[in-house]
Amino acid sequence: MDFLPFEEARKFVRNLKLKNQAEWTKYLKSGRKPDYIPYKPERAYRGKWINLGDWLGTGRIANQNRSYKTFDDALQFVHALNLKSQLEWRPYLKSGNKPDDIPTHPDRVYKKNWKGWGHWLGTGRIANQDLKYRKFDESRTFVHHLKLKSINVWVEFCKLVK
Repeated sequence: MDFLPFEEARKFVRNLKLKNQAEWTKYLKSGRKPDYIPYKPERAYRGKWINLGDWLGTGRIANQNRSYKTFDDALQFVHALNLKSQLEWRPYLKSGNKPDDIPTHPDRVYKKNWKGWGHWLGTGRIANQDLKYRKFDESRTFVHHLKLKSINVWVEFCKLVK
């Protein structure tokens, strides 16, 4: 099969304005692809092929091929943002201000160093499911030694120790 030269084929594909792998795959299955455009351009243009982001013109680099800051450098950067929760992290991601070398999903990228969102954001908060509690008997003994007189006093005590 004779395919267009790489640069011409890439220009043709870029003019399709496809945004991602899913749209490229849908296009390939649509029956609209001309014979002079390869089904597997990464094979047909070996040596010239860079990645799908280059081929489609989006510039996107697959997550597994990205280079990120070291965990410690990323942590320092994120702490300086003073975000207080994961709920604040999401809008930050959408703001367009996140540098490319800071991962969107740090828990996936820094698996070995990951200690939770409180550590990542610098708040120190521990997720409820990760909290470690004393055994019931130990907790009861501790509370009895406090000699609190009512539930209201307990609630005030809890606010003080947070």
